[in-house]
Amino acid sequence: MFGVILWTDGTNQSGIIWCEDQQQLAYFRKGSLLTEGVSLAIGDFVTLDVQDQNGVRFARNVVRLGPSAGGEALGERLKRQAPRARVRVAT
Repeated sequence: MFGVILWTDGTNQSGIIWCEDQQQLAYFRKGSLLTEGVSLAIGDFVTLDVQDQNGVRFARNVVRLGPSAGGEALGERLKRQAPRARVRVAT
């Protein structure tokens, strides 16, 4: 399955991955990476296997396919690109 790194603790000890199947997010922790020494960053494209443990999805065999887009936090980039919402109160 393909995914995108949404958050990482910066030391590759743990993180959260959005998965292409649009189901629950997958968590990764130390030992989940298939390639030793690879550093993951927010926005990186990855492949992964998922395993359910007591209702929580954990990522296994995580492989980095490509770098993050632009090096900035994915959340900040999405906020900047999102159209400004206009709120109108009906009376």
